[in-house]
Amino acid sequence: MCCCPSQASLRKTSTSGWAAISALLIALAGAGVAHGDPDVPPAEPEAGSAEPAVAAVEAPAAPPLPAYAPPPRPEPDLAAGRELFVERCAVCHGIDGDGRGPGARGMVPAPRDLTSGQLKLHSTPMGVPATSEDLYRTLSRGMPGSAMPAWSGLSSEDRWQLVTYVRSLSPRFDGPEAAPLEPGDPPAFSPALEARGQAVFHALGCTSCHGADARGDGPAAATLVDTRGEPIAPADLTRPSTFLGGDRPSDVFRSISAGLDGTPMLGYAAMIQEADRWALVAWLDSISGER
Repeated sequence: MCCCPSQASLRKTSTSGWAAISALLIALAGAGVAHGDPDVPPAEPEAGSAEPAVAAVEAPAAPPLPAYAPPPRPEPDLAAGRELFVERCAVCHGIDGDGRGPGARGMVPAPRDLTSGQLKLHSTPMGVPATSEDLYRTLSRGMPGSAMPAWSGLSSEDRWQLVTYVRSLSPRFDGPEAAPLEPGDPPAFSPALEARGQAVFHALGCTSCHGADARGDGPAAATLVDTRGEPIAPADLTRPSTFLGGDRPSDVFRSISAGLDGTPMLGYAAMIQEADRWALVAWLDSISGER
């Protein structure tokens, strides 16, 4: 069920062949293949709120969300991980993991340079390398809104070996792993919390990139680039199905808190209170055109 060529064929495939492969990957991601991982807990129940309008900090707490718990790790096998990487990932990320594979041409967003150790999706504070669990989650769920599909069809052991190999590509992953950010229980969403979130959105200047209506059309949107100088578009926040980090409230909270490393999207865990981050999540949920 491999959809990517072997290392030998990587060097022989024509430009038109790579264009076809790239188109297939983008189509797979756009069709929703990046969802539905048997290792990921079911989607969270919709946040309720027939509660009277109260201050966000005092809003009644919703039931705690189940923690994401990937399967146990096998004994690391770097050679097995490299073989899987060459078969499944090198077409976009390149044989050396530098994000310049033959299928990467024209992709927006561009495939990540894995040798930099800067991974967009992480549960750690801004600027701190992603954990192994973060990598496993990204491999399992893919990145909606990009050409990165979910690899949930691979066994959990194969996904863990890919994690081992990807971590070997950058010295940023040497040493002990950092602890992830630990959010408290989310408040129940309410009109008052949503209004507070909208105010926070404007106060932080999020409109500069995401636009006044949060559709990704802010005045700075056309000028944004990632750390490699590649063009990068801000998310249309009314379309949560395209959020790279996932569209569940806990996913959105994580992206707001930790940021997306290597992009202009900052992490706000150290800048604003947790209550204000949850208020942002509530407001974004309320303006979604997909609910």
